[in-house]
Amino acid sequence: MKALITGGSSKFGEVLVSQLAETYDVTVITRQHLLDREFDSYKGDYDLIFFNHNIPVPGIDHEEFGGQYDDTPQRILRIMPENTDTKVGWMLTLQACNLEKRMLVDTWDQAYVAQKALFICEMRYWAEKFTTFCIQPGGLSPKEIYPIKAKRLIEFIQTERQSGTIHHLA
Repeated sequence: MKALITGGSSKFGEVLVSQLAETYDVTVITRQHLLDREFDSYKGDYDLIFFNHNIPVPGIDHEEFGGQYDDTPQRILRIMPENTDTKVGWMLTLQACNLEKRMLVDTWDQAYVAQKALFICEMRYWAEKFTTFCIQPGGLSPKEIYPIKAKRLIEFIQTERQSGTIHHLA
């Protein structure tokens, strides 16, 4: 099986990739390719595509919160063969799942949460072309919990589910 991952070279992503590599041939899109928007070399058939990156978009003034967002998943999925057997997932944050419950006063947090909320919309857009899902990990602190959360995420990925849904890991 083949997997394509963004955000797989540090922190939680690094642990996730390490565990995925036990059952998948994992390709990590490099940080530089994310910044350069160079995705053509990653075109191909994958069993899993997972967007775990957090990359502020160049040109966003987080103090002004100008409304430009990261369209990396859109750019990548547009070059992939559509296949409902391909599982495509986005990593979320709890705040994006509960927009009416939290007040965000820091403009960086506002832009981050808005981006993750847009990922929910993107996931639903692609739900008929791929088997899509969003994951809210339930907290990734302290870092010693990374292996446990990565294992739970992989177990979740391996289950069958309805496309276009949001899931919370325990």
